[in-house]
Amino acid sequence: MTRSTYINVLTLLRGVVGLYGIVPYSASQRRREIGIRMALDAQQRAVYSLVLKEAGWLTAFGILIGLVCSTAFSSRAPCRRCYPPITPAECPAKMVR
Repeated sequence: MTRSTYINVLTLLRGVVGLYGIVPYSASQRRREIGIRMALDAQQRAVYSLVLKEAGWLTAFGILIGLVCSTAFSSRAPCRRCYPPITPAECPAKMVR
């Protein structure tokens, strides 16, 4: 494994830990809303989906921003001639290799 692979894995873990911290904080900020929903006899599944839907949006937004920034910064890399430029759609395919 190369050094960049280690950096990518550490960055991914940092993102997971950050999301793991943001979701409970977000749920605690919405405690009153969740309490009212439960008092009005909302199903537990609906409350879970409320919290998980917000986490999904945060994750999707973070991935989008990450792809845009990585594409922008890779075009300014000093060794641009070494690697062909890739589009954001190709990023997941390149990461699997």
